[in-house]
Amino acid sequence: MGIVAVIIANAWFSGMEQRQDEAQITLREQETVQIVVATQPLEYGTALSDQNLRLQYWPAASVPQGAFLTVDAALQDRRVAIRPIVPGEPVLASKVSGADGRATLAALVPAGMRAVSLPVDAIRGVAGFVVPGSSVDVILTRRIAGGGARNEDLRSDVILENVQVLAVDQTVDDTEGEPRVSQTATVAVSLVDAQRLAVAQGVGTVSLALRSITELASIGPDGQASGMATVTAANLGSRAMYIPATALAPPPVTQTTYISRDDDSSKRAGSASAPVAVSVPQGPRMEIVRGTQPTSYPVGRARGE
Repeated sequence: MGIVAVIIANAWFSGMEQRQDEAQITLREQETVQIVVATQPLEYGTALSDQNLRLQYWPAASVPQGAFLTVDAALQDRRVAIRPIVPGEPVLASKVSGADGRATLAALVPAGMRAVSLPVDAIRGVAGFVVPGSSVDVILTRRIAGGGARNEDLRSDVILENVQVLAVDQTVDDTEGEPRVSQTATVAVSLVDAQRLAVAQGVGTVSLALRSITELASIGPDGQASGMATVTAANLGSRAMYIPATALAPPPVTQTTYISRDDDSSKRAGSASAPVAVSVPQGPRMEIVRGTQPTSYPVGRARGE
């Protein structure tokens, strides 16, 4: 009976300890702290104030990193929002500015990227539908290299895909949602791609192609665009991809062939057959065989073709 009593007592005390541990865990989970949240939508550049901030209880175990515990701490240094913040969302240090409260574009540039501005208009900027936050492809249109290239001999190349638009003109936040024709579009690219864009603007015309918000980047294993990266006039049903040299061709070389002419007048004069000079142009020729008799024809150019 003593042994049975000891076993029962041990089981009871073990159960009590387990229940106490569970109660302490539940109590810790139920502990809350106050953090600063937004009371209204905060767009880019909105200054933090007593009117758009308040304290709200938050589970102590789930407080996000960078949260402010007092409104005064959030209002220090005249902070402004550099990321959109919705009502009830915690105000984090990563979403507001630093010491002097200036909302700079540098705060929006992803790590390791660079901000580059491109000239656009109603055509190259998709009629104003390219807005901050859009994803675009960058297309370069230029003349085909070569001495014989004409004004209509153009090529179009996709040089960058799935590029994020940071700002349009001097606006980094699209609150109106309406298309607006702009003069510049600032995009986020790598340092090498920033150099490519700088060169592209010097050799041709740069245009933007708006991408679907659900479409992922389509880059092949070689790092190039997976679709048709280069388009020329030949892809538009125009003339073939052939550009003749612009240098003037030398005059055709003629070969003098003498043939004998035996007519009645020479016979009456008692003279021998007189040779007649015939000029035969030398150059590109085409030989056509009719039956077994070949005939050679000179071939020229029509409008450079």
